[in-house]
Amino acid sequence: MTIELLLENRTTGQIWDIAPCVQEILLTSSRRGKAGTLEFLLVANHISYVEGDKVRLSVDGQVLFLGWVFTKYRDHNAIITTLCYDQIRYLNAKSSYLFYNRTASDMIAEIGKDMQLKLGELQSTGYVFPSLVSWNQNCLTLLEGALQETEQHTGEGYVLTDSPQGLCLHRAKDWMFPQSLGTGSILDYTYTTDIDQQTFNQIVVARKDRDGSMVEVMKENGDTQTKWGTLRLYQTVTQEVNDAQMTQQADALLAQYNRRLRQVRLTALGMVGLQAGQTIWIDIPNLGDMNLHQYVTLEQVVHQFSGGVHLMKLDFYVTGKE
Repeated sequence: MTIELLLENRTTGQIWDIAPCVQEILLTSSRRGKAGTLEFLLVANHISYVEGDKVRLSVDGQVLFLGWVFTKYRDHNAIITTLCYDQIRYLNAKSSYLFYNRTASDMIAEIGKDMQLKLGELQSTGYVFPSLVSWNQNCLTLLEGALQETEQHTGEGYVLTDSPQGLCLHRAKDWMFPQSLGTGSILDYTYTTDIDQQTFNQIVVARKDRDGSMVEVMKENGDTQTKWGTLRLYQTVTQEVNDAQMTQQADALLAQYNRRLRQVRLTALGMVGLQAGQTIWIDIPNLGDMNLHQYVTLEQVVHQFSGGVHLMKLDFYVTGKE
């Protein structure tokens, strides 16, 4: 395994490969709502760098991260812990937007250009918002909300990531990792089931009309209400959303949330290039109340490079019969 960690001083233009001086590298990606991060532990030496300097990580010739230094911590042993973010970090800025007849992918392109960010391939999301008003809101929160609402209307999930080519929007079901993961590579795991965090068996979608009247659409599942009690999710929509669209949204939400949440967290031998948001085939027999043999979408991926060893931690949800 060949690791290259380039650090560019943006003032002088000098570039160092600091990989030989680094004790540990942590590369983290999340499916939703967070920028990609790179954290490394460096023994203090002659290398001079500051916040805003550019960082690039490559493993076996594949660029895995491109970003900028944001935070440095130095301890009494002269070990400097450095935290870097990719472009998505800049979407945490607040702004105000008024969109008419635009898709979520259109919004990403417009906000990205406003923020002077590099844009890569953005998959068309299809669903057109009649209007979307955002006042003094975090731009990443706005975009993730638009993507989640698109998924509720279309059933299609999307993942916003950064890459050396720029901001990219992937259709989740098409963003497949070409390798599988099984017990031969898995070192440890935990399996959690619950109905406490993200489980709902009664969905209410409500709209307040211009005359002040309320229109509500309810969808529910009696079988799981008998087992778990009534777990309600209440959502409001704008006046532009019609009754048929409200019904479609309620059906989609019930299909998404009317289940036990099954979460797996595992540690495994590293696979270069695997990212949160990708879909990968995983085999874990005798996983509690089920045998896991299915494709899963990764919620978070943490790659650890230390002492010539590459490990990774994966966090994901699985589906099973109730």
